[in-house]
Amino acid sequence: MSVAEETTNKARLPGVPEQLPLVADDGTAWREFRKTLTPRYGVVWRDIGLIHAAIWSGLVGAWVADVKLPVVQSLWMVPFTAAWIGFWLHALLNFGHESAHDNLASNRVWSDRLANWFIWPLFGQSVAQYRRVHWQHHLHLGDPHDTEVSYHHCLSPWFLLKTLTGLHLVTAFLRHLRAKGPASANSETDETDQKHSVSEMWPIGRSAGIHAALVGGAAWAGCWTAALTWCVAVVIVFPFLTSIRQIVEHRRIDADCDRDFTREPHGPVNRLFGTGILARSFGAAGFNRHLLHHWDPRISYTRFDDMESFLLRTPMQPELNCRRTTYWRVIRELLRSARRG
Repeated sequence: MSVAEETTNKARLPGVPEQLPLVADDGTAWREFRKTLTPRYGVVWRDIGLIHAAIWSGLVGAWVADVKLPVVQSLWMVPFTAAWIGFWLHALLNFGHESAHDNLASNRVWSDRLANWFIWPLFGQSVAQYRRVHWQHHLHLGDPHDTEVSYHHCLSPWFLLKTLTGLHLVTAFLRHLRAKGPASANSETDETDQKHSVSEMWPIGRSAGIHAALVGGAAWAGCWTAALTWCVAVVIVFPFLTSIRQIVEHRRIDADCDRDFTREPHGPVNRLFGTGILARSFGAAGFNRHLLHHWDPRISYTRFDDMESFLLRTPMQPELNCRRTTYWRVIRELLRSARRG
C-alpha cells in the first residue's frame, strides 16, 4: 500500500467513529460518489494563471512607480505592492501543495512537470521533494512526527516578530529540507534516496537565481522600488502569511504556549473556513476548506463544493457545521489565548 493510500484509508473527520457508514440520505455511498469527483483541470489552470497575473502585475506596478513617481513617493508604494505580491505568492504555493496530490493534470508525470515549471521555481523545491515530506503531515497530523509544524508555534507577538523579520522563513525552510519521508527498507533504497537528495539541490539554486535576477535586474535598471518590493514580499509578507495560515488551520485555541509540541502530542485539528472571495484567495487551492482535504487528500479542491454537499446529506453534517468558522475569528481567538497564556 502506498503512503497516499494509507493516508486516505486512515483519514477520518475528528469525532466521527470509523465504523460509521458514510451514506447520504438518498442511499448513495461515499465510496461510489467519490468516483465521480474527477478534478476540473481547466479550473485549476485558470486559477494558477490568474495568480501569476496578479504576482507579475504587482511587480509591474512597482516598476511603473519607479518610472512615473519621485523617489520618495515611489518608496511609499513598497508596503502596498509587497503586500499584494506576497499575498499571491502565498496563494501560488498552495497550488504546489495541490501538485503533491497529483491534481494538476490527469497524467502524474505531466502534473509533476507542470508544477516544476510553473509553481516550484519560486519556492526552492521540486514537487517530488515536497511530496515525500508532505505525506508525513497527513499521517502524523497533531503528533510530534508531523513534518509541517508551524502550528506548533503560539500566535504570540514574539512569533509574529520572527516571521516579520524573516527569521522564521530561514528556520522553516531548513527544517523542511532536513525532513525525511518514510524510513528506507534497505541500503539500495538508501542510496537511491541519497541520489535524489543530491539531484534535488538544483531547485534551490534555480530559485535563488530567479530571485537574484529579479532583484538584481531591477536594481541595475535603477528601479529600486521594484527591487525592494520583491525583497519585502518574498522575505517578510509571504512567510508571514504562510505561517499564519497553517497555525489557523491546525492549532487548538486552548493550546498552551509553554508546551513543546515537538515532544508531546498536540492533537489533530482541522477547520472549515468561509467561501467568500477573500477566504478563497487566502485559502487558495481549497485551503479554505482544509478539513475536507484532510478527510480525503485525493479529492481535488475543484470538487469540494460537491464533496461538501454530499457530506451535508450524511451523518457527518453536525460535525461539519460545528467546525465552520472564519479566518478572522480564529486569529482573534488564538491571539487572546496567547495573551492569557
